[in-house]
Amino acid sequence: MIIIQGQAHFGEGELDRIRRDIVDMVDASRAEEGCLYYALAIDALEPNLLHVSGRWRDETALRRHYGSGHIDAVLKAVEPGRIGILDVKGYDAGNARTLLGK
Repeated sequence: MIIIQGQAHFGEGELDRIRRDIVDMVDASRAEEGCLYYALAIDALEPNLLHVSGRWRDETALRRHYGSGHIDAVLKAVEPGRIGILDVKGYDAGNARTLLGK
């Protein structure tokens, strides 16, 4: 399993402007084969900060996701200069355990 975790800082009001594009990207990503979990969330304290998290079955599924065009469509919708830090990392997770809940 591959876990992705990251964040993106957007310019003032940019997340509101592209919200529909973001929702479409999440819907399309969740429908992809090999997607176990995918979510984007606006930070409660920083309204221009978007958190990215997901789990993918394997490297092949993750590569297919990044080649699907969903991410490119959102990045293209963002006006030039309206996205700051973009930092998303992938981690191999061969050993998972429950910390809270089921």
